[in-house]
Amino acid sequence: MEYMSIYKQLNDPEWLHQKYEVETLSALQISKLVGCKTSNSARQALIKYGIPLRSYRDAQVIGRDDNLIIDEEVLNGTLLGDGSLQKSSKTSLIAAPYYTKKCKWEDYSLHVGGCFTKSGGVHLTFEKAFLQRKQWSANCEYYVFRTLSSSLLTPWYSKWYPSGQKVVPKDLVLTPRTVLYWFLDDGYSTWRNREGEVCKSRGNKTYPQRTKQVILGFCSESFTKQENEVLSKKLERLGIGASVRKCNSGSGWRIFIDQFVANAFFDLIGECPVDSLKYKWKRP
Repeated sequence: MEYMSIYKQLNDPEWLHQKYEVETLSALQISKLVGCKTSNSARQALIKYGIPLRSYRDAQVIGRDDNLIIDEEVLNGTLLGDGSLQKSSKTSLIAAPYYTKKCKWEDYSLHVGGCFTKSGGVHLTFEKAFLQRKQWSANCEYYVFRTLSSSLLTPWYSKWYPSGQKVVPKDLVLTPRTVLYWFLDDGYSTWRNREGEVCKSRGNKTYPQRTKQVILGFCSESFTKQENEVLSKKLERLGIGASVRKCNSGSGWRIFIDQFVANAFFDLIGECPVDSLKYKWKRP
């Protein structure tokens, strides 16, 4: 004789299917509905009628609204910069990644967070870190934004971290807005004054250079020389001449924007969206 539960509803496979798979109640919630003290009776009933039990991770996230949206241009731009995707275990095939970003500017942190959340209300964590450098040390205060772990980010993690370390995806598309967020993250600009007008040759053309110049570039030394060259070519397809040069420190390579396209570069990316980073918008 087939075993029957003393709880009538646990003997009804259609009712179990409705509660567990359609209404996404947990085994414990179902047990409480029928008067059980533990989830074991509901679990045994689910197994008996061939209803697949959820994995631990599925049980953690089912029915959860991550409040997450994927803004592809902002995601790509900040991943070229200071943003990152992380997993609780890099070797896990089922662990979902989360997006995180640290920044000392509160308004920019809130702005980026707003690009990834449906309803705003971004929560920032304020942290302090003691950073060691070769010749100096200092206290650094910064804001941290991070999303919940989400399978929505898994395709992006696979592209940007194929072996657990960040790389530039081969199919990365640079749009003006992507370049904007890359510049907000890792771009820089400085003034340089020259005495008298000088000229610079590029190919078969010679361009006059202003006596007051703005030096534009990206702190892209975390990427290889080859990756920087790929990014440089992608910028050139947008009409922005760029070159890859060795860092003055000798550690890595950086991308430098050609002098004569400085204004064109700012025309391409548009106005700065936050007050704290407007100092980067230096037009010659």
